[in-house]
Amino acid sequence: MKKWQIAAGGKAKKSGHTRDNLIALLLTNRGVTTKQDIEEFLTPPNPINLTSKDVGIAPAALKKALARIQRAIEKKESVIVYADYDADGITAGAILWETLYRAGAHVMPYIPHREKEGYGLSVAGIDAVRAAHDPSLIITVDHGITAWEKVEYAKKLGIEPEKLKVGLKTPIIGNTYSAASPIGLCAVLDVAKPGEKILLASFGSGAGSDAFAITVCDLVEERRKIGPSLDSFVQNKEYLSYALYAKHRRKLKSL
Repeated sequence: MKKWQIAAGGKAKKSGHTRDNLIALLLTNRGVTTKQDIEEFLTPPNPINLTSKDVGIAPAALKKALARIQRAIEKKESVIVYADYDADGITAGAILWETLYRAGAHVMPYIPHREKEGYGLSVAGIDAVRAAHDPSLIITVDHGITAWEKVEYAKKLGIEPEKLKVGLKTPIIGNTYSAASPIGLCAVLDVAKPGEKILLASFGSGAGSDAFAITVCDLVEERRKIGPSLDSFVQNKEYLSYALYAKHRRKLKSL
């Protein structure tokens, strides 16, 4: 059992642990000692009025981050808000996830497992996120600013996202289980050029253990003229009610 001890940086006065003494102790232990620092700490400015300079972020870096998020929204990439399990991490993650979701992003929140993945961005957490959502963009919240090794690990995983996203249709149409691989292959063949090579490998639920190396032949452009592309089917989709879905699945029987 842990025994917590109060830091001795600012011992309470002999008059006892009054409210003012405890506040002074906490502020001192956090290095907040001047009148201006105390005022800003206890009555912080409205976040809406803060600029990137106020929080130590270069305007150019902020502009780059916003452009990357906007591109992810426009191209319907899979995005993860990688938060944390403490109070400010969960609330910050929820705020950012809801904001991105309302902006049209295909985004999911992620809270790392406290015992298996630990605090902050970790290799185990990145692997878990990839297995569950296969994102092309991970946004850390409440941590990750100094996790350079983990960021580099995330960048080095597999093929570039730009080469993968053509065949990743589950973020758009949902989990199709074992059909995800042939659907992705169809999407790639819709844009592939003769002579290019395609690596087809299943993963996730319903996946097998096989992988296929395919070389696109000269007939691909001719065959594409026979029927519509996969994206055209997706764009002309028709939403089914659960009742109609259940009927097609023969879960409902007419009396």
